[in-house]
Order: sequence, then structure tokens, then C-alpha cells
Amino acid sequence: MATLVASSSSGSAPPTAAASTPTGSGSSQSSPSSPSAKTPHMAVHFPENTRVDGITSEQEVVDFLREHLIANEPILSSLRISNTKELTTLLTDIVRDCISCPASKILRDTKTQAVLGVCLASRAALFEKQMDRLFRYEFSDVKLHIAIEFFKSVFNRADVTYHLEENQVTKPVFVAIIAVHPDHWNKGIGSGLLEICLSSAREDHCDGALALCSSSRASRLMSKTFKNVVCRTRYCDYRGEYRDPPIAPPAPDSALHVLLTKL
Repeated sequence: MATLVASSSSGSAPPTAAASTPTGSGSSQSSPSSPSAKTPHMAVHFPENTRVDGITSEQEVVDFLREHLIANEPILSSLRISNTKELTTLLTDIVRDCISCPASKILRDTKTQAVLGVCLASRAALFEKQMDRLFRYEFSDVKLHIAIEFFKSVFNRADVTYHLEENQVTKPVFVAIIAVHPDHWNKGIGSGLLEICLSSAREDHCDGALALCSSSRASRLMSKTFKNVVCRTRYCDYRGEYRDPPIAPPAPDSALHVLLTKL
């Protein structure tokens, strides 16, 4: 589901939370301990003793997101969703969509094999299926239901197909999540994973990319590359069935952005 959020992500300079996206191929990029991975735009440098791989284990990524995304992503953390079984179903659907996409990547510690960050992306061919599934979800958890209804409202307003046509993007990649382990924030991992994700998407003949940003930190990271704002939804403007906004993360996280760029 290219519909959750890029929100727990880490850039290089300012304090940055995490963001997330999945992967498919087993190709790996190298860290500064070997020749630096390069994209058409810049050299990507990761901490020493790390490597970038394609995603091969669905459960490993789901477990990483449960541990490090839920508590740091503004929408999920604000709602304090308690039904971990249903939330795991949602995360599993997202990872399953992204695992076969070569733009999805995972960063590991080469000594311990521990996951330090993930970037999940899915191909455009899945978008209609993902939207159908989003609108079919019937979760019993009230808080998770609020999150799903919010995303429905975002995509009803965004008119993604129109913006793709206007920008002459015919084969986009959807960057869903970039998530970084909290112990490794502010080391350039989030921005590095994004750069490699987009480089892999170009090699896969994608001509554009969409991204969802639910936090101000993710928006700062993504806006360096994604210049076209498809949709901006302020959390305080969404009420759903409630008198007061049910999604109310602390400042500075005030809105979700849907962003677009050509590749």
C-alpha cells in the first residue's frame, strides 16, 4: 500500500525522525568502508561498516517498523493505536507491496546484520489495487479506523492520476516509508536511502516518484528532491466523525504532504 507515510526519516544535518520504504532485488550498495554508492546526482555516504541490500525478509522489515516507526510517526503515535494485530496487518500489506520493487532498500550493520534503516517503495502498477484495499479495510480498532479514514480523505482530494498526467509521468514509483533506527538519526541514512531508492527507480525505467510525508522532518528531507506539492492536508482541518481533530501530533508536525517529482 503506497498509502502509509514517509515520516520517520533521518537527514544529514537537522534533527530528523524516521521514514520508510521497502525493496525487492538483492543488489547491494556499498558504504564508505568500500567504494561509495553513486547516483546520477551525488555520491551517497553511509556510516562505516554498513551496506545497502534489497529486501528479502518481509517479517524482518515488519518487525523493524513495529519497533521503530509506530512510536515516531506523527499519525500513529498521536492516535496511540493499541491493536497491534490489526496494525501489523496494515504494515504487512505495505511491506508485501514493496518487497518486489528494486527501489526498496535496507541498510544493515555489516558486523551484526542488524537493520539500521529501510526505504519502502512500490511500482505504479499496484496503485489501483492499493487504493481498492485502502477503501475496503474494516479494522475494529477505533484509532486505526481514524487513520484509515484520514488517508481515504487525503487520496480523495489528491487526484494523483491528474497530477501524474499534468507532469507527464507515466511510470512513477511510490515512496511509502523511510524509517531509521533512532540510535542512528542525523547520520544521513534517510537521505542516503532516498537517493539510492530514486536511482534504482531510474534504472527500473521509472520517470517520476510520489512520496507521502507525515512529519515536518520527512517533508524537509523529501522537499529537497520533490518540488511539486500534490496535496497538503493539515491535521487540524480533519475531523471525520469527531467535533475536535482526532489526529493531533505535537508541533512542528502539522500536515501530511503528497509530493511528486520527475526522474
